[in-house]
Amino acid sequence: MNALHESLPASPGPRKRMSPEDRRAWIIRESIGYFATHGFSIDTRSLARHLHITQALLYKYFPSKQMLIEAVFETVFERQSAGRWSTVLRDRATDLKARLRRFFVGYAQATYDYDWIRVYTQAAFAGGDLNRKYIAQVTRPLLQSIAEEVRLAAGLPLEKAAEVSELEIEILWLFHFGLYYHPYRTHVYGMPPPVPLEAIVDASLDGLLGNLHRCLAAQYPGEVQPLLDATTAT
Repeated sequence: MNALHESLPASPGPRKRMSPEDRRAWIIRESIGYFATHGFSIDTRSLARHLHITQALLYKYFPSKQMLIEAVFETVFERQSAGRWSTVLRDRATDLKARLRRFFVGYAQATYDYDWIRVYTQAAFAGGDLNRKYIAQVTRPLLQSIAEEVRLAAGLPLEKAAEVSELEIEILWLFHFGLYYHPYRTHVYGMPPPVPLEAIVDASLDGLLGNLHRCLAAQYPGEVQPLLDATTAT
């Protein structure tokens, strides 16, 4: 599914009797694609018509549209958690660069599909409260974990690992946003990038580590070790 998918066919509606829990989950699932394509400004009457249910039934499960939007957001974004990916990032038996590649590629592939990209974008246009919640609970903790692992790999002692500067976080934000924008071009603009995301990560990680190393060297002159060996350093 991509950005050219602008008109969804009406949902055929549930084909059999459902328990209240199953029906609620069905409404959420069917609403995700509709919101992803049409945005959160659509009215509940149009949504109910798309679902082939009455507006009264929709309100029985979700007394307000905001409650349904929050349920949609939680369903779309529950696939990710800071804890799940922190395990990958903190696997210190693995080389730092290999860990970062596994994280950046794995996170992007597991996250940035049509529904995620478009629901996240639509949520921003609807005020951004849900986006700020996701950033606070998932994105920022992951960037913090990456910065701490970079500090440890650079030879800084454990007590300094958590002293991450905002500049380090912003360097990581810039890289992270580039990965987000790769599938964004596919799912929003309908313009798939000509280079696979994995190839971009492989070509860019040395630059990211080099920038972070320079940042740390300025903060701790003479204390940091190279993050890249002689075969990969640029």
